[in-house]
Amino acid sequence: MHDYRASGTASPYEHEAFKQLALLNARITWAGVVGPSLASQTITDKANMSTIPTPDADFTISRTFDAPRDVVWNAWTQRKQLMRWFGPKGVTIPTCTLELRRGGVFHYCMRTPDGSDMWGRWTFREIDEPSRLVFVVCFSDPKGGATRAPFDANWPLEMLSTVTFEEHQARTTVTVRWAALNANAAEQQTFDQGHASMQQGWSGTMEQLQAFLAARSDG
Repeated sequence: MHDYRASGTASPYEHEAFKQLALLNARITWAGVVGPSLASQTITDKANMSTIPTPDADFTISRTFDAPRDVVWNAWTQRKQLMRWFGPKGVTIPTCTLELRRGGVFHYCMRTPDGSDMWGRWTFREIDEPSRLVFVVCFSDPKGGATRAPFDANWPLEMLSTVTFEEHQARTTVTVRWAALNANAAEQQTFDQGHASMQQGWSGTMEQLQAFLAARSDG
């Protein structure tokens, strides 16, 4: 068996996991791409039957949850709650720190089933409780520095994430919008081509949140 750790290369599992984490942390096999010419198409969250028009190069996904807005907001902004749902199925967050303030940081470690660790970081720009979060997302290291994506040198170093929370009749719609930040042409193109993968990865993460909220309600 090839010793990937000894050789300093990522195992096939880690390679796919890294890809999906980029989408803030989504990791499933990449299932097609969406190029810049298709940036005006609609992206559909089939699990929730919601359709989001994307008129520009940003990525957008939406999901409606059977929970009040303050409950969903807390799931996104409290450290212990984030540790229980954030990320795709099979990935855990063994450790993280969170400073919920403008300029504060959510710095987290994601651990794959084979024990490999990946780090990510949010830096908060806007906190409008309980309706809107804006933060800069990047890959990170254990010390909290910004690092390049391990799967593609042309993935943007930073992405701007805007998350909105809208309540209607005790249900909450969460919309996540991602944009490449300060990207050059090659980085923007790589980001555009990753939309389908981001859709897949974020759908899994939203399913994790849905399960977490349902468990809280049942409890």
